[in-house]
Amino acid sequence: MPLPSSTPAPDQLFYLRASKRRKTQLRQALIVLAIALVTYWAAVGTETSIGRFIDGLYYGYDFLTRSLPPSFEEADRILPRLFETLAIALLGTTFGILLAFPLAIFASRNIVKNPLIYQSVRFVIDTFRGISEIVWAYLLVSAVGLGPFPGVLALTIHNAGALGKYFSETIESIDPGIMEAVAAPGSNQIKLFSRGIWPELKPLFINYMFFYFEASVRQATILGIVGAGGIGLEFIIAIKHFKYPVAMTIVFAMLLLVVVTDRTSAFVRGRLVGSDGAQ
Repeated sequence: MPLPSSTPAPDQLFYLRASKRRKTQLRQALIVLAIALVTYWAAVGTETSIGRFIDGLYYGYDFLTRSLPPSFEEADRILPRLFETLAIALLGTTFGILLAFPLAIFASRNIVKNPLIYQSVRFVIDTFRGISEIVWAYLLVSAVGLGPFPGVLALTIHNAGALGKYFSETIESIDPGIMEAVAAPGSNQIKLFSRGIWPELKPLFINYMFFYFEASVRQATILGIVGAGGIGLEFIIAIKHFKYPVAMTIVFAMLLLVVVTDRTSAFVRGRLVGSDGAQ
């Protein structure tokens, strides 16, 4: 006597597929509706208006007519501020990297087995990166005074948190076999990092470090708005004194600095990562 087949009949299979398709379509429709409702809520909350945008085009054009052509009458003040901005970004990234490595090691679960330790360090990392650079700069200006130094500290803190997160996640993704091979009896965390982690993850670390240096240059251009030095300080002074052609010159200088930094950084990063891969 043949056993009954568990395969559904063709008509049953058709209805099953149709029911599944209707459920999928309903789920997709609910997702689209939820996105539309959230978007509408956000637009109302932020007073987003197409009419205001169209009206703003006229005022934007009026601002441009008063800002162009750019004025170079204060170029002797702008150029030193550009170098100051670059220095703030360079130091903020360098110090942030130096602080990020130990944070990342203690925030990696495959290195530190004590959950209290790595969760505490992760909380520190989240605090550092969760607050914007310009907020850190504002707080640090209140603590250490005006000038580029609070800008360096602000970028250091934020970069340490951001890079610490990326470094720790990268370390946790490393092949466990490599970690076991290096973590021989008597080896310490420094040897573990220098012999096992760094050689394996060096290209990723380099990419992250250069990426955040480029981001730090962009951030350093606006830290001066809260008194943390750099070209942003000259920009806010020019705006407050209605020197719009000077302000436009500063905007172009910011753009030039960012473009040159990005191109140079990409070239150096490519040579470092490429040469490392060739070896």
